[in-house]
Amino acid sequence: MLMVIFGAGASFDSVPSRPPEQYPDLEHRLPLANDLFADRKLFTETMTSFHEFIPLVPLLRRPPANLSVEGMLQQFQTEADRYPIRLRQLAAIQFYLHMVIWECQRYWQDVAKITNYATLLDQIELWRGKGGYESVCLVTFNYDTLLENALPFIGVRIQDIADYIGSKVYKIIKVHGSMNWARDVKTPIDNILNKNAWQVAHELIEKAEFGLELTDTYRIVGSHPIGTYDTAPNTRVPNYPALAIPVESKRDFACPGNHLDVLRECIPQITKVLIVGWRGVEAHFVELLRGLNRPTGIGGVVVGGQYEWGNEVAVRLQHLNVSWRPSHAGFTEWITNGEATTPSARASSRRSSASCSIDNASRLRWTRAWPFSTSSKAGTTHAAAIPPSTTSRP
Repeated sequence: MLMVIFGAGASFDSVPSRPPEQYPDLEHRLPLANDLFADRKLFTETMTSFHEFIPLVPLLRRPPANLSVEGMLQQFQTEADRYPIRLRQLAAIQFYLHMVIWECQRYWQDVAKITNYATLLDQIELWRGKGGYESVCLVTFNYDTLLENALPFIGVRIQDIADYIGSKVYKIIKVHGSMNWARDVKTPIDNILNKNAWQVAHELIEKAEFGLELTDTYRIVGSHPIGTYDTAPNTRVPNYPALAIPVESKRDFACPGNHLDVLRECIPQITKVLIVGWRGVEAHFVELLRGLNRPTGIGGVVVGGQYEWGNEVAVRLQHLNVSWRPSHAGFTEWITNGEATTPSARASSRRSSASCSIDNASRLRWTRAWPFSTSSKAGTTHAAAIPPSTTSRP
């Protein structure tokens, strides 16, 4: 079984005609974590729609030294124990994230009609037809639905929550939720039939300070902001965004329990891993990956935008039973330069002496780690321990 793990860098570099190095300032490019609260017109307008967290915005745009955006958000969560207003502000942030990613993708769709996701899935399906493994587990940390939009090209259509794990071949796990997922809320909203989604959303934000009771019922919704869902004529339930706030030490998943059950069932079957734009910092998910325990080892490729960034991920995950091969490329370059279809000898040999020194045996083991090779076996982890980059990265 192949596992593909998508992080924010995949959607950031999702359109081959708009690679970020050539188009660095596009207003509606889907953001990396550090840019979720950036000073973009769309982002600022959406913040004012969920004004409850406006006092936190300056700290999210320019966190104190030694803190990332995720670290700042984690600090806010910690402060909520002694300052309950933080709960209201954090609830507003969840509504903001749902809304801003939805709106960002709506504009991005003008250029995102052709994406790297579709090409990658096509290559995976081609690989399967050539004798590759029968099943694939696609794991994404992204709130957007660019992956879902590409799935029909391989015959998978998502119309209901159950469809994510309904295919016999492809299991899709959105571990941190989705911009178009909602959870039903038990906490009552008075006179809900006479309130619109905006009114209900803000009432839920206000009630968050005193605690909201969320159910385990997840829904795909077709409009934003999330606020209500009509379960029957004259029967309406309040809805809450089903997505996780990005904090450094994420402890919770934001997807249905049976999706996590499927993920846990898949992990012991994995023989190849492809990482695209994921930094490998979510400890709760990395802990699950300890189940990658095949005796022969597992081959893995990391596509992280630059070799150094991919290598940082490989080092961070070197305790896993995976032989990692960091790529020099980002998602677009990896798709278009041929690495996604055949192992690139050029990419394997073009190593910076400042980063690591590769002998022929290591290069061979990296080739064996190629995710779409059907005859290779993984060796051990081969990643140079380099200092973490200070540059913002996927």
